[in-house]
Amino acid sequence: MKKDSVITLENGKEYILLDSTIYEGKNYFFAVGYEKNENKATNEYKFFEEQNSNGEVYIQEVVDIELTKILLAHFTVNYGEMIKEDIEY
Repeated sequence: MKKDSVITLENGKEYILLDSTIYEGKNYFFAVGYEKNENKATNEYKFFEEQNSNGEVYIQEVVDIELTKILLAHFTVNYGEMIKEDIEY
């Protein structure tokens, strides 16, 4: 899975992967809900963990509160660095 791609969950909900990070050797994504019919993002944000099983890649929503806090800090730093790069240009 890559940043900026649209994923569809088993329940049919779609999300745009906004950013990715690696924490303790695992890949995580920060995503926003996506309304395909309206071609717009929603106000629903989630963290997902990329998992591999039997050669198949899938994602699972992060529900652990402590891990969510850690990931929020990681993605906040990433966003700050992106903003800084845009300002410098």
